[in-house]
Amino acid sequence: MPTVSYINQPFGDPPHRIRDHLIDLLSRQDSRFNAMYMAVAFSKESGVRSLFKHLEHFISCGGTIEAVVGIDHKGTSRQALELLLQAGVMVYIFHDREPRTFHPKLFLFERKEYESIAFIGSNNLTYGGLLDNFELSIRLEHDLANPEDSCSYQELVESFRVFTKFASRLDHDLLEKLDRQCYLLDESKRPSTAEDRRSTEQWDEERLFEPVPIPRDPRPPRRDMEFVNLPPPDSTFTMTLMSRDTLQRPGDSSSIRVPLKARDNSPGFWGWPDSFEEKDPDKCMERWVNILVNPADEPTPVTAQVRLYEYVKRREFWLYCRPLVQGASPGDLLVISSSAKPDFDYEASIIRQSDPRFSEFFGLCTNAVPGSEKHWGYF
Repeated sequence: MPTVSYINQPFGDPPHRIRDHLIDLLSRQDSRFNAMYMAVAFSKESGVRSLFKHLEHFISCGGTIEAVVGIDHKGTSRQALELLLQAGVMVYIFHDREPRTFHPKLFLFERKEYESIAFIGSNNLTYGGLLDNFELSIRLEHDLANPEDSCSYQELVESFRVFTKFASRLDHDLLEKLDRQCYLLDESKRPSTAEDRRSTEQWDEERLFEPVPIPRDPRPPRRDMEFVNLPPPDSTFTMTLMSRDTLQRPGDSSSIRVPLKARDNSPGFWGWPDSFEEKDPDKCMERWVNILVNPADEPTPVTAQVRLYEYVKRREFWLYCRPLVQGASPGDLLVISSSAKPDFDYEASIIRQSDPRFSEFFGLCTNAVPGSEKHWGYF
């Protein structure tokens, strides 16, 4: 069986961080490792730079390094990927166009036929993940001369190969496309406002990434999967929120994506298109409205000036309102109604899944978005 130990960063005596373990193995002179494999959700320049000379030295001594890096939620920067390429790392980019996050953290070393050491835990290839954050991981040491250990190691390698199977090999051409299509964080720039941050949810026309086929847990059948032509709706719209609608981290857009079919089923409810104006250079149609917001995590309503907008070329319709989604979770319901109050255009609330009214309101979401768990309806 592999030898197991734990790295409770930064605790211990002396304090030990996973960066110290990685540098020790990358720099080993005797019994040098031949290969290193990494799979991380996010990578930042600070994390790569803290290892850069050791990665470069490992490769210059004949070792190979392969890395699968995720780019979800703009958690990876252009600068980090450029440094990895500069060091000589073979980089693969993993992204699924479905609303799922690539989230593994694996660092794996191999000395062929002799030993391997793996780290599996919570550490990303960022300065925080390698040094500063509170992280927990296990260290597995395999004796490859032992058939049981060798089998365990091969399972880890095969898991890594599953990622590369669905990933895209990074080169400078792909890097430029990812940057141009706003998948990557640019650490040299400070975003001005949340509205100016281009979201990775705005899928590109070139379709750089395709959905990854994965086994699914058994789920109850969806209702009304095909679009239904509703009768003229009343004054209230309700919709289930997905993970991308409820992002809370700094830099996330806090924009709620409304299906185009939902908007076009009742354009008058949104004031589309007569109340919208075209804005250059984004070729964006937008409307500003006043909403009385009942936030998910606050008992007191707040007033918010809210932007409704469509990116014309991408045919995507969004509602930007940070106070509304603050504290909301995937699966909660958005309820937005035309307001009878003179100072407001709409009133909006989040109904949590624990709310006794949830079943009643969810039952009104009689339309589903194909390929998604999102449902919507008017009443």
